[in-house]
Amino acid sequence: MSQSKITVIPSVSLAEDFGGSHAELRNMLSKMQIQQELVAKQLKEFAALPIVQNSCEYQQLKYLATSLPLFEYPSESFDGWYFKYGEIFQEETTSLNDRAKVQLLVSRLGDLEMKKYINSIAPLRVNELTFRETIAKLMSLFAKTKSRTTRRLQYIQLEKEENEAIINYGLRVDKAFCAAEMEEISPNELKCLMFVLGLKSPKEAALRKWLIERMDEKGSGLKLSDLQKLCDQFKENTTKKNAITKIDEIQAKVWRTVHLDFFQIEQDHIVVLFDAYSHWPEVYKSSNSRAFTIVDTMQAIFSRFGLPQTLVLSCDPSLTQVKSNLFIEYCDDNDIFFTIPKGHSEVSSHADYLDFRHKLKRAIEERPGTKNCVEALRPFLVKHKNQTFHGAPHHKTPAELMLGRSLRVTEEEPPTYFVGGFGMIATDYPY
Repeated sequence: MSQSKITVIPSVSLAEDFGGSHAELRNMLSKMQIQQELVAKQLKEFAALPIVQNSCEYQQLKYLATSLPLFEYPSESFDGWYFKYGEIFQEETTSLNDRAKVQLLVSRLGDLEMKKYINSIAPLRVNELTFRETIAKLMSLFAKTKSRTTRRLQYIQLEKEENEAIINYGLRVDKAFCAAEMEEISPNELKCLMFVLGLKSPKEAALRKWLIERMDEKGSGLKLSDLQKLCDQFKENTTKKNAITKIDEIQAKVWRTVHLDFFQIEQDHIVVLFDAYSHWPEVYKSSNSRAFTIVDTMQAIFSRFGLPQTLVLSCDPSLTQVKSNLFIEYCDDNDIFFTIPKGHSEVSSHADYLDFRHKLKRAIEERPGTKNCVEALRPFLVKHKNQTFHGAPHHKTPAELMLGRSLRVTEEEPPTYFVGGFGMIATDYPY
């Protein structure tokens, strides 16, 4: 039997070859091992990604990403961006799984937008949300109207404008559909929307606003029976609140509770906002009394004095203007609670406003034939603002309560100014 020949290799000092001690060599080898383990872990995690498992999928994501521009807010709202490029996600990603579509979507967020999105979903990671959940979150963060329920209510109330082209109306419907995420709506969500949409009475404005907030909080899990229970809860909360606070107590500050009225005398359309605390009136003459004109007038006045908390409808609450979607949405979007007068015990200033309205109408009706409506009201309004009234706080005038001083007047009548197409009677006083 032949014996194996063993070759003896002379021993070599590794420490001498590396120019250092055995301790230095062990330290170097330890670091190399740690790095190798780290790289192996990263490669394992990377290999688990769907886009790595399928190279064709990776190439498709890479191609689609180059077709989508970065989304940057506020130069563009997310609902507008998704309306433009949503077809790419709907038609060209059918072969991709949900996680890959999420990766494509978030890869097109700008740096600031990505940072805000990651902070908003913490402690969850990006890949832990579905594509639908990611869309909903981005809509809430970067849409013009952040409430998804409000966007959906606005969508189902869309109407074609009188002179709007059919193609433009169709584009507007399509864009609103995208912004409202209507393609993902469930039957229960649609029932809840229709329930809230039917609450159009001014008496139910606070309930409608409260239900919208609850629907946004709870997402898509609400059923119609849940909304009915929430109505009972709101009624109970309101009863307790009214037992503690009366509307009279809300009137403790200027421009907190404001009366709204509008009427027509001959050819003149008059819009009045009357502060319940100071009795300060804002009076506009316009060419019509459509809902758009009334809301535009309110915006002009509120831009100077701020938004009130409560709007008392001293006009007929059954009028179409205050029941219109435009008026209701404006109040909802600006957190203005509107109600009807409930008698002198609850809204003590209502009787004072009715007295002011009577004098206002009489000043217009009894004007000389040579004067128009604006010229007749100027001296009346200046006199009213510089004159105290029964029950005035500290016996002050409306001007002193509203502005902290009386209006400076001269013997000559102040001029009339026109702003935004309206005769601004309320502020036609000299300084």
